[in-house]
Amino acid sequence: RKGVCIHLAGTGDHSYVRREVGFVKGLLDEGIGSILLQNPFYADRKPPSQFRSSLESVSDLFVMGAALISECAFLRSWAQSEGYGAMALSGVSF
Repeated sequence: RKGVCIHLAGTGDHSYVRREVGFVKGLLDEGIGSILLQNPFYADRKPPSQFRSSLESVSDLFVMGAALISECAFLRSWAQSEGYGAMALSGVSF
């Protein structure tokens, strides 16, 4: 298998559309896989009381970052165990 890229969501990105159109399709044409993460505290992962991307406390930002690091480490390990080659991590914030 060729490589795989883990794509992190930018600030305020509650969907996958920008990453699918901007990155995934081009990589797929080259045979490179993609994993698109949804940020903690975004979309389906946000608390019901939270308004859009406005985190309820400063500590939520640290929790989000730690969760993303942990999730990326797990996904990297999983991809390697599945035989994927080179690994990449991408993230763009607007």
